[in-house]
Amino acid sequence: MQLRTALGAIRPAWAPILLTYFCYGASAVIQVGDVFFQKRALGLEPAEVAAIAFWLGLPWSMKMVAGVASDVHPIFGSRRVAYLLLGALCSLIGFAALATIVDTKASYLVAMLLVTVGFMVQDVVADALSVEVAQTEEEIQRPLRDHAAGLREPRPPDDHRDDRRHTATPALVRGQRASRPDVRD
Repeated sequence: MQLRTALGAIRPAWAPILLTYFCYGASAVIQVGDVFFQKRALGLEPAEVAAIAFWLGLPWSMKMVAGVASDVHPIFGSRRVAYLLLGALCSLIGFAALATIVDTKASYLVAMLLVTVGFMVQDVVADALSVEVAQTEEEIQRPLRDHAAGLREPRPPDDHRDDRRHTATPALVRGQRASRPDVRD
């Protein structure tokens, strides 16, 4: 009964997010086999492994570009699902190549880049989805209730007297000279 209560709190919208993170975490299992594949099948030296690791780290530095692309350029009208599927397809093709045709250092690098780019795209989209899903009605309605209860005072749009967001002092915002005893002219 307690399990059902705990699972009842998980909304169906979280399924793609949880599945993506689970698959990425589960992929760590293959790293053990990957080390042996690098040494025995490909005969890579430590310096070559380090060079490949450098190239495989580059897609992760492009996460912001992938995030903007998924927001600005929908694929078939989808900003999230299509990119999740595209990332999964890249990883699938990379893993399939590793299992079947990879026999050189260059082909290994290309296959692992496909896997890495696929994981990166899926990670970006899962992060964006988690932000969207986390905004429950309670979180959205709270500022409105606080405002209605008088916990926040509404500020007129052109009145800067109490605007604390500016880095300058409020007196400077109004165009007046600030007079503070601790500051000399």
